[in-house]
Amino acid sequence: SAGLPLPSFSFRDPYVVLTLYREAAAAVPDGRPEILAALSQAERHGWEWLVTQEVVTSAAYEEAMEIPSRTAKFHLKRFTDLGLLERIGAGPATKYRVRRG
Repeated sequence: SAGLPLPSFSFRDPYVVLTLYREAAAAVPDGRPEILAALSQAERHGWEWLVTQEVVTSAAYEEAMEIPSRTAKFHLKRFTDLGLLERIGAGPATKYRVRRG
């Protein structure tokens, strides 16, 4: 996937709207780019990877970013608290989905 964020789809009666993002900053939900300014450099790097994925686990994020498990979980919690990610499930089976559009 060329490293671009995945597109988002929405329905605005009677149309289906497809949004293509050219960069990770554009994929922030609700058009709030100030959220990215609050992220550390490591978190921004993580966000750039996350927007290219459908659903991720903390283990996948940890491996992709080459960071300790504790740091990966901290990043994912922070992204969730900021409204960038949606948490799916609980415990070891927890997955995260990027909130798009």
